[in-house]
Amino acid sequence: MTRNVSLIAVCLALVLSLAGVARADDITFSLVSGPAGGLTANPSGFSSGIGTLVLVSDTTLGDVFLIPGSGSVTTGASTSYTTSGSGAGLTLNATYADGAGIDVKVTAAFCGGLCFEGEENGGAYSAVTGTTGSLQALFTVVYVNPVIPGLFGDPLGFSPIGSDSLDSGKNHFTVSGGVITADTATLTGGTITYETPSVPEPATLALLGTGLFALAFVVRRKPAR
Repeated sequence: MTRNVSLIAVCLALVLSLAGVARADDITFSLVSGPAGGLTANPSGFSSGIGTLVLVSDTTLGDVFLIPGSGSVTTGASTSYTTSGSGAGLTLNATYADGAGIDVKVTAAFCGGLCFEGEENGGAYSAVTGTTGSLQALFTVVYVNPVIPGLFGDPLGFSPIGSDSLDSGKNHFTVSGGVITADTATLTGGTITYETPSVPEPATLALLGTGLFALAFVVRRKPAR
């Protein structure tokens, strides 16, 4: 009897530990470009302008799909907007608060219109005059069109936090008294990423099934007479 109780305890521990082992998939929308001068970054906020959407991909399968469309990213007002360097090294560093509405949006004919939406986007932006810049930000995911996870065999739903990483080029600063007051640039590329719900790995499911079978065998086995 004591031996059976010990075996049951071991099997239960196996089942419970394996049930918590799961994987999530990262799905990424890739933008390649935007109109010249369409990206702006000033104290009142950041706006990518309308970028051209080319690809959607995932990390679990490594699949990539072509879905022509567009994407855009905005933020709230800056909490910090500073100037450093001079001449060809003149640099803007800004931190942007979360926006108040829909800040991240992806559309494509493949989705029948709206593919993805996020709100409360905020993060950090840095750029050097005449050359490149970069925004790194986080947002709250509010909508994912079911056709997107369906491409990768992923479940519906999403983790609450997504991320966006955008690159700018040909940054032109408006300067007053040696201080940058605005940046006008061109979106040269970027990504918008969200995470799907966690699902068990196939190997984990197999081990979980083994644990459940062993547990059932121990519980149902009758003592030898």
